[in-house]
Amino acid sequence: MNALIFGAAIILAAATTADPLLPARSGQAQCYAPDTSRKTCRAFAQYRFSNDNRIENIAQVLISPNGPVVMMTASPVTVRAGAVCGTLRADDVLMAGFIVAGRSANEDLAEQIRKQILPAMAKDFGKEVCTTYVPSDSGFTTKVTVDGAAHPELMDKVIWVNLNEGYGVAP
Repeated sequence: MNALIFGAAIILAAATTADPLLPARSGQAQCYAPDTSRKTCRAFAQYRFSNDNRIENIAQVLISPNGPVVMMTASPVTVRAGAVCGTLRADDVLMAGFIVAGRSANEDLAEQIRKQILPAMAKDFGKEVCTTYVPSDSGFTTKVTVDGAAHPELMDKVIWVNLNEGYGVAP
């Protein structure tokens, strides 16, 4: 279960600066648990900004190394006190797409995956996840809270990457 909350924290995270999403505004993306030699990430997050100040996190998260299986979501987030915050929502999972073994899952397979992960995540729906980053080494380390309570077990390394660098989600 911690893996699912961890995945949600990854989906909702950003770097700590005056504007923690400044790199995203210039087209960069976040790579979580990076393997720089293989250019792989356990999760990959981009942000879409609207003219009315809405922010959407577009995320790809490895949910199983078997296959592998990657979940793709789009979730609203806000920036508050140097953190990127969002609420875990069943709708985000219900609308998620999936990549299995490098191919887009058809709707029947996607529905089977949703039926497996929705019950596992149900107790966390409606909880607010806020993530800040602390500069460390060549990237950042996450600091995650869930409904205001610190969750140090969700700590991870993150780097900002350019989209043309070839990073992707893989086990």
